[in-house]
Amino acid sequence: IVIAVKMAGIEIDPACMKEFDELMLKKAYGWIVMRLSDNKKRVIVDKTETERATDSGSLADLAANFQRFIAALPAQECRYAAYDFFYEVEGTSRKKIVFINWAPETAKTSQKVPQAATKESLMRSLNVQVEVQASDPSEIDYNTVLEKIPQ
Repeated sequence: IVIAVKMAGIEIDPACMKEFDELMLKKAYGWIVMRLSDNKKRVIVDKTETERATDSGSLADLAANFQRFIAALPAQECRYAAYDFFYEVEGTSRKKIVFINWAPETAKTSQKVPQAATKESLMRSLNVQVEVQASDPSEIDYNTVLEKIPQ
């Protein structure tokens, strides 16, 4: 049973939890992008991507897939995202679900404030352990994100 969680007067749409479970448990997605609804009362699923990087892909393939994900983030609007991040440590393939709080400098304050207020509760609800805060694409390139993952 999926329970909608309220935080700062904003609730998480049950579809967010369902799609996150699909990403994490069923490997149905490579990433999920979420956003605040237009009335700023709910966190909703914005888009999902079924193409996934895989542990059998080359480093170049993994980085290219991540670049496609970054390109899916709007330049002037805030988003939350969960990305199934594959990487290698000493020749061994690994993966982590990375939570990205995308708040570009060009986003309106009316988006940034509620986004910031709901981030921690959303992360706890999704039970993600790696967070990346980004306001510019350079802050979420593949190598920068890799540095934030505990080895």
